[in-house]
Amino acid sequence: MRPIGDTAREAAFTQVMNYFRRNREEMRRVIQTEVDVSLEKEGYIPSGKVDLLLGSDGKLELLDFKTSPRPTGSPALLEAYERQLCTYAHISERRYDKRVHRLFLYWTAEEQKDRALMAFPYRPERIIDAGRYFDQVVARIQAEEFQVTQPPEAGICEECDLRMLCGAEGIL
Repeated sequence: MRPIGDTAREAAFTQVMNYFRRNREEMRRVIQTEVDVSLEKEGYIPSGKVDLLLGSDGKLELLDFKTSPRPTGSPALLEAYERQLCTYAHISERRYDKRVHRLFLYWTAEEQKDRALMAFPYRPERIIDAGRYFDQVVARIQAEEFQVTQPPEAGICEECDLRMLCGAEGIL
C-alpha cells in the first residue's frame, strides 16, 4: 500500500462524514464492520470481507461500500457486484446460520442517499448461483485455465486491482 495524498484523504473524510450524517438512524442496526467471512469447501476456502453487517429482528443485511459514483450504463459491473454480495451472503448464511434478508451497495461518492444506496432483493436462486459461479472460477484457476474468452466492460476493468497486469501480460 502507498500513502494516501491530501486530496484523496479529504475526499475520503468528506464521504465518510456524509455517510454518517445521512445514516445516523441506521447506526443502531450495525452488528459488525469489516467482517471477515470464510467457508471451508472441497479443496479451497472462499473468504471475503463484508464492509457492514446490519440486523434487526433476527435478519441479516449486508452492505458493501463503493467509493465511486453510482455507475450508469454498466449492467455487467452491477451484476458482478451483485454476485459479490450474493457470494458474501452464501458464506454469511452458513457462518451465522441465519438467512440474509437484504443486500446493499452504497456509493459513497453520491451526494444524496437515494442515489447512494442500491438494494438488491434477496433471491435464494441468486445466492445458490453465486456459490456455483465461485466454484466454477476456482475450478478453472486450479486447472490453470486463465484465458479470457470475453473481455469485460471497461467499468469492470477500471475497478479491478489487476488491471495493470492484463495490459502488461497481453491478456486483454
